[in-house]
Amino acid sequence: MSFSRPRSFLQLVLLGFVLVTLPLIIAIINATLSVDRLADQSEQAVLAAAEITKHSQDIGEHLFDMERKARQYHVLDDAALFVAYKTAHEQFISMTSDLGRLPLNEKQLRDLQILIEHELLVFQALGGSSGPDVGIEKSPSQEDAATKAAPAQEQLSTEEALERFQSLTQFAAAIRKASEQVVNRQVESMQQAAKKSKQMLVWQALAVIPGTILFATIFVTLISRPIRQIRQAIRQLGEGDFGSQIAITGPRDLETLGHSLDWLRVRLLELEDAKRQFLGKVSHELKTPLAAIREGVSLMADGIVGEVTPAQKEIVGILQQKTYHLQELLENLVNFSMAHARQATVIRQSVALHEIVERVTTDHKPGMLAKMLKLDMDASETVVMGDGDKLRTVIDNLVSNAVKYSPEGGTIHVTLRPQDTRAVLDVIDDGTGIPQTEKHKIFDPFYQRGPTPNGYLKGNGLGLAIAREYLTAHNGTIDVIDRPGNGTHFQVSLPVH
Repeated sequence: MSFSRPRSFLQLVLLGFVLVTLPLIIAIINATLSVDRLADQSEQAVLAAAEITKHSQDIGEHLFDMERKARQYHVLDDAALFVAYKTAHEQFISMTSDLGRLPLNEKQLRDLQILIEHELLVFQALGGSSGPDVGIEKSPSQEDAATKAAPAQEQLSTEEALERFQSLTQFAAAIRKASEQVVNRQVESMQQAAKKSKQMLVWQALAVIPGTILFATIFVTLISRPIRQIRQAIRQLGEGDFGSQIAITGPRDLETLGHSLDWLRVRLLELEDAKRQFLGKVSHELKTPLAAIREGVSLMADGIVGEVTPAQKEIVGILQQKTYHLQELLENLVNFSMAHARQATVIRQSVALHEIVERVTTDHKPGMLAKMLKLDMDASETVVMGDGDKLRTVIDNLVSNAVKYSPEGGTIHVTLRPQDTRAVLDVIDDGTGIPQTEKHKIFDPFYQRGPTPNGYLKGNGLGLAIAREYLTAHNGTIDVIDRPGNGTHFQVSLPVH
């Protein structure tokens, strides 16, 4: 998405919100338009039917009034009554003309035309002249029907004309009844239209839902991906992996944050290199004076420089012990500095891991006997590809810790077994165990667990850190396994190949 990459995370969220809701908005607008269109059609149909019904009803009432005036004129033969009848006739022509402009069906138009022509015959029979054109457009079929229904040459007597008012009223009633039928048909039509609109809206909803889910999935991925990358980058830095470059893909502000994290990675890598160089330099610079001190103490202990009194001999013994301890600390510093370097050389060759386990436990037999410890060992034949010296250091550190922290008379369990494509080593003791709050610190350099047991020198906190670095170089892992009750359970997992 480089060509359309949002400038900020907020823009990406807003864009996702808009695109996810867009199909829903379109569906709502379409549904609103459909409902409005259906409502307009229903309103127009109902209004037209109501107008037709009203006009036809008014015409029926007007015909009744015309009949009354015509009969009065026929009985009384009063010119004023004929004028009133003529005025009513003209009003009838106007009313039928208005009705003819409304949307009538074929039958209503035919009945209206017959009504007009029959009323004209009645008017002529009562002494009126030919009526004006009412302006109703007729199809050829309607003209034929009207001609057949009421021929222009037909002549009515006065009595027949008066009786014809009854048929006129029936035609007006037929038009009104047809209007009611039209209303019923319109209602049915609107119901069908409403049903179709409902089905259409359902299909639209079914079509919109997958699109909405698709857009939501896309933007959830786009939003969560840089967050996940940032979380992985922070975990990478926390685990001390400074060799892999950090790159965040996404909005520009998150990419800028990724550049900042990568800058932090480079700075931490520089500090780590400086620390290793410092440790290497310090250990190297201390080796020469320490060797001189050890040599001088040895000469004093051997009496080369003169006879040593018992009191002096005790002091010389203490000096020898401390110089050996100091040398061990320096060696651990050197080993840690070498192990912590990612480019540390690993000489890979076929290693019989079960033999290393047996040799290490044998080397620690004196310490086990001194504390009357029992050894429960089950080392299945296991061969891996790796650096034998470094793997021996790992196992030696674990067994040494187990001996150191086990109570007198306790049991040390050492198990080695192949498991699928890996070799699994478990070292378990009956000591006080590691508190939950310290499990995440136990592999940190220079971290020392609890008080030092009696009879042991205080450690330097590098043994487990060196073990983890060596195992990491072998693509292996070391974990502290929760163990019910007391004791500590270390588990090592190594790839066989």
